[in-house]
Amino acid sequence: MTPLSAVLALLLSGAVASPARPCVPSRPDARVHVSFLADSDLASLTKWAKEATCVEYTFESGLAGRRLAQGVILTVTGRDAGAIFDILLHTMNLRSYGRGAKRSIVAAGPETAQSKAAHEKEKGDVEREKVLANIDAEIKRKDDSHYTITRRGADAVMASLPSIARTMRITPEAKGGKPIGFRLVSLKPGAILTHIGFQNGDVVQSLNDNDLTSPDKALESYTKFRTTGVMHAGFLRANKPLAVEIKIE
Repeated sequence: MTPLSAVLALLLSGAVASPARPCVPSRPDARVHVSFLADSDLASLTKWAKEATCVEYTFESGLAGRRLAQGVILTVTGRDAGAIFDILLHTMNLRSYGRGAKRSIVAAGPETAQSKAAHEKEKGDVEREKVLANIDAEIKRKDDSHYTITRRGADAVMASLPSIARTMRITPEAKGGKPIGFRLVSLKPGAILTHIGFQNGDVVQSLNDNDLTSPDKALESYTKFRTTGVMHAGFLRANKPLAVEIKIE
C-alpha cells in the first residue's frame, strides 16, 4: 500500500480525525437574525452565541433551568450579536464575565418566577411522559370488567388527553338516525384504552351514567371522574353490551 493510500484508508476508517473547521464570527457589518421562542433554555442560547460570536460560554449545571420569559425576534449586525446575548442573559438574571474566546456565565440574581415556572413545567412534562411510556405499571386488571389505576397514572392521563387522543380516532355512531355514542377507530397498539380492555370497533355509549350523545356529556363525565375517582363505561362490541369500571387507587 502506498503512503497516500494508507492515509486515505486511515481517514475513511476514522482513525485520523479531519481538522476541525475554524469558527468564523459574523462580520461586523453582517446581518444576524435572532429568533428564540419563550422558554428557550440557556444551553440553546449559548449554542447560538458561540455560532454567532465564536465565544465559548460555560455555566454551572444549576443554572441550566434558566429560560427566557418571552420570545425574541431581532435582526442585528454582527458586532451586536454579543451585546444581544448579554441582554438575553440579563433578562434571566444572569451575566457573563471573562475576556477573549472563553467566558463564564454566573447568576446575577435569583431565578425569575417566569423562568422557574417554565423549568418546573418542563420537569412535569418529562415525568408525565415517563409515566405514560410505562402505563402498564400503573394499571392493574382485576377481571375483564374491573381495573385500577394509580393516582400518578390517572393524573398523567388526564393531563395528557390531547396527546392520547392522537393514538386513535373516534367517529359518531348513530342508530335509526339517532346518536348512540362514539366508535373507536384506528386504536393504536399500546394505546391507553387498550390497557383497560377496549378494542378497535367498540362503540362507547356511556361514561358514569351519562349517555355520550354530545361532547358536553363527555366533558361532564370527565369532570365527575376527577372528583369521584371512578369511571364506569358502557359500550357495544359486535352489538353486545359490555361495561368496564376503572378506579383510582
